[in-house]
Amino acid sequence: MKAPITKQPDLAVKADQQGLSPLLRAISNGHPDIADILVLGNASLDYQDKSGNTAITLAITRGYLSLAETMILKGASINQENKDGWTPLRFAVEMSNTPAAKLLIRAGANINHADQQGLTSLMSMAMIGDVEMVKLLIGLRAEIDQTNREGNTPLIFAVKNGHAEVARILITENGKADQANDRGNTPLIAAALNDRATVVQLLLNAKADFQLQNNNGDSPLYLATVHSRIEVIKLLIPKIIKHYLGYFDPYELFSRELNYIR
Repeated sequence: MKAPITKQPDLAVKADQQGLSPLLRAISNGHPDIADILVLGNASLDYQDKSGNTAITLAITRGYLSLAETMILKGASINQENKDGWTPLRFAVEMSNTPAAKLLIRAGANINHADQQGLTSLMSMAMIGDVEMVKLLIGLRAEIDQTNREGNTPLIFAVKNGHAEVARILITENGKADQANDRGNTPLIAAALNDRATVVQLLLNAKADFQLQNNNGDSPLYLATVHSRIEVIKLLIPKIIKHYLGYFDPYELFSRELNYIR
């Protein structure tokens, strides 16, 4: 039977020369059993190391899910930020640790917490294209259209980095296809600028407005033309013609050429 530490409070909270408390040291050195004893005693659960990380954060990064759960039950703060503004949940998400992410969110972790750059967990996963984690976060009700400091949404991050499947998921879950960032760039403008033809098609299918311009007055077609995004231009021109003429029938428009070829 584990004996709780009750006689030596200084032992449970005093930091060593590296700034680690006994609990943090036990976790860092790979001793979850000792850490468990300290947690059951009077160890300071929210003591932060020099980077601002708490014991629950270290437990998550080490994969000690049972220890993390015990700390939650003992009242550890699950929304404590480190110096970069990362919470335990952010670490779990970045490591694609689904069980830890679910544990923290169900315990009350702020799923929409933004770090010092204004990035949420969903934005980060959209940026790197982690489809399964994006699905998990959306399923647990992460804010789809939340913006960072530059006004970028998860959809814009997915588009800029060419993650078509993540973009499709966000659009399907009613992510705003025309929400612009602080520079006036919509997802469609970002897709055209970054030569993301597959995503352009997704956005056009979702009725994204190809007439919208950014703060410089640039439209998706203009940017695609200036930067020689040929495949994007091929997708945009039929939409534009159909919009202004009411139809687009290549066989009718180019009938003479087709007859000549035959």
